[in-house]
Amino acid sequence: MSQTIQSLFTTKYGYKGASPMKKNYSFICLWLGQSLANLGDVFLVVSLITLVYHQTHSTLLAALYPIIRTSFMTISGLIAPWMMDRFTLLRLLILAQGGQTVLMVGIVIFLNNSALSIHWIWPLVALISFLDGWTQPTRNSLIPRLVDKGQLVKANSLISTTDSLLQLVHWSVGGLAVAFLGASSVIWVTFIVYIISTFSLFFIRDPYHTVNTPIKETSQWVALKEGWQTVFSHIYLKRLAIGEFFLTLAGGIWSGALLLTFVTKVLKENEYWWGFINSSYFAGCLVGGAFILSFAKWIEKHLIPVILWGALIFSLLTIAFATTPIALFSIIFIFLSGPPYEALYNARTTLIQTSTSPLQLPKVFSAFTTLNTISFGLSTFLMSMLADLLDIRLVYIIAAFFSMIPAILLFPIRHQKPSPVEQSS
Repeated sequence: MSQTIQSLFTTKYGYKGASPMKKNYSFICLWLGQSLANLGDVFLVVSLITLVYHQTHSTLLAALYPIIRTSFMTISGLIAPWMMDRFTLLRLLILAQGGQTVLMVGIVIFLNNSALSIHWIWPLVALISFLDGWTQPTRNSLIPRLVDKGQLVKANSLISTTDSLLQLVHWSVGGLAVAFLGASSVIWVTFIVYIISTFSLFFIRDPYHTVNTPIKETSQWVALKEGWQTVFSHIYLKRLAIGEFFLTLAGGIWSGALLLTFVTKVLKENEYWWGFINSSYFAGCLVGGAFILSFAKWIEKHLIPVILWGALIFSLLTIAFATTPIALFSIIFIFLSGPPYEALYNARTTLIQTSTSPLQLPKVFSAFTTLNTISFGLSTFLMSMLADLLDIRLVYIIAAFFSMIPAILLFPIRHQKPSPVEQSS
């Protein structure tokens, strides 16, 4: 990974007279700032859930965090295109991250005032989640502006591998921090991490800062639907969006409740294997990230085949996972599914970036992020409902066929070349 970071510093570009070092330095600041922000999110969710549970002893109230987060990120994603017409990408990212930092002040004040009810914390959580809905599409849209096209796969892989690493250590690091420091102290750490994350964004220099200059004459409705129109008028983006909806919908099988049911009913193991399986998957994603970094140039030339084979192999490994009664094999299968999913995800992100014009890219990513958030919200409900009606193994097999849909949709157009011009299918 260190060699990748170094190459991103030293690779020469030539965009609009921008200094190569400044461009690379800007990407590193973006990567560092967003990684710190994600680390802050890890600390925030663990400490807040711990605080709420200890004060209320209510599992339902402790579980409100993901519900509120998903709901308000969806609302935020829907209005993100309108905001992108009025702010440059970098300013919008600073606004979102800086706003979350300011709201953390409110949480810190709340924790130091025992007279306030615990329920007052939820409006602050809702606002933080709302602002966070702008960060991912903005971040993904900035990446192709800050690195050369030949470095896109490496840059995307570096960011997604870091995200996977944080997911791997999510509860372990957050839980240890809360155990040793206490939830209130971890909130203070989160506040400091948010400050550093926001500060790092001021060192980014966007060479395309005039691309999304505020368009005041555009109506709100036109701005809100523009990204969706681009997605569903483009031969690749439309099929990617539909395929990703089903892929995310299938993701509900990896939620805690369903995975625990599978471990206890099919594998006949205790809760420890639940943690082993989760850790094995994210470890596989890290291996996949290392593979992508090593073969980035080849992947860049074969984005469609990587998506096709990634979806197919991931689906087959999910079926193998669902049908094995041997616990050790289940860990092996779930570990092996990490690399194809990571390759699929990175190829998808790069394909979106290279087949969309810089002007439309922020709104296209906003549409994809909103679609993912909605699909993720539906996935747990749908898969949990199916688990009550069907054998849990059959639910995993159904999800495996959902995961195959991206490959099915892209296969007929696999020989057509992506273009940044909107096309009709």
